Amino acid sequence: MNPDDGAQRFPVDRELGLHEPEAHPDYAEIVAFFGHIAYVMPDLRGVLGEHLKLAEGEVLPHLMMQDLMDWLLENFRTVGPNGRTFQLFSILDAGYREASEALKDVMILGFLEHTPGFAGRVPDPEMLGHMVRAGLGPVLSAVLVEVEGWRGDSIGT
Repeated sequence: MNPDDGAQRFPVDRELGLHEPEAHPDYAEIVAFFGHIAYVMPDLRGVLGEHLKLAEGEVLPHLMMQDLMDWLLENFRTVGPNGRTFQLFSILDAGYREASEALKDVMILGFLEHTPGFAGRVPDPEMLGHMVRAGLGPVLSAVLVEVEGWRGDSIGT
């Protein structure tokens, strides 16, 4: 067995099925990342707890990222950008730099693509998108611009 062959080291659990997130080896990294965020930012423990309650104890990665965006937007509505929101941006930016492709995909699809005003496709009636863009770190800012370019090109096609 080749030690670099992830498929051999982490076979898909056939009882779960290929569509189940926990059937994939990257799921543990993704769950650990959310746990890290909740550990470092106690304000987000309730967000993770509510997510787990609604998902019957399972972490649904894309939905959890959306929950983080919802928390962020609610903070912008109530108190504006602050140390807590910038801390989340910092964790996400650092996490993206070190992440597997699977976690990067979750961050793009579940978080960045839910930025208000994203590629002209996500409504921004409260004009909060500019606060998200201003708070993103350099890595995620560049990724957002790149992904919006891809998604913007596909509008109307």
